[in-house]
Amino acid sequence: MALYFLPSQNVVSAVTATGTAPVAGYSLATLTLGTPGERVAWATGTATATFGTASTRVDYISIPNHNLSGSVLTVTNTNGLSEAITIPTAREDGFAKLLAIDLTALEPNATVRTASSWSLVITGNASPVVLSGGIALYSQSNSFLRNVAWGFRQAEGRNVIEHKNYYGNRLVYDLETVYRRLECLTLATDAQMGNIRTWFREMHGHIHPSLFWIDQTDPETAYFGTWQDELVIERRFTNVNAVNMVFTEWPTGIAI
Repeated sequence: MALYFLPSQNVVSAVTATGTAPVAGYSLATLTLGTPGERVAWATGTATATFGTASTRVDYISIPNHNLSGSVLTVTNTNGLSEAITIPTAREDGFAKLLAIDLTALEPNATVRTASSWSLVITGNASPVVLSGGIALYSQSNSFLRNVAWGFRQAEGRNVIEHKNYYGNRLVYDLETVYRRLECLTLATDAQMGNIRTWFREMHGHIHPSLFWIDQTDPETAYFGTWQDELVIERRFTNVNAVNMVFTEWPTGIAI
């Protein structure tokens, strides 16, 4: 089931993070800025980041960029939840994969997932901890009436600076970041089309990021990024609309 998340459903977008003090020059406030290209670095492989909210249910967590590996992350809250999170194996180029966590599967009891404070507890990471901005705790998800998992296209690229001389020889500077793009089509009723339009407008088009997760059985189909700059809807029949979506992941990589 394809899921999407509204920016307003991210309960930490306007809160102040607390926890283990990072290295001088970094701020815990960066964690909730929605910018995976910015980072918070700690001096050791152990760190805790805590997000205080009103008493809120959290169903999904997204960490777009990090340097975590192994069994080092535990999600806790002040209502007794404590869930060890498995970090996906890094990509072949060594970059970490986006970490999308379905808490509804780990803890089905919504009461336990409701608390006024949430913490990411990291212990024993192989290298000093680095987390990116854009950490999101979503209070709920939204799904499509008709799934898009049956038909979509994925693209991936590497960010570089490239120069070419008169002879066509190339000089390439690897910026050590990657991006992914998702192109898909879904059929929507008028009501669902309105929901998708709300999602697009809350994101201000391609200004504010959110999570788009195509297949929960495959974490690699989770994207933290933005729409293209326009929403395209084609009316097919009465109450049947074709919605063309292009969703671009914000670049991540070693440059965090």
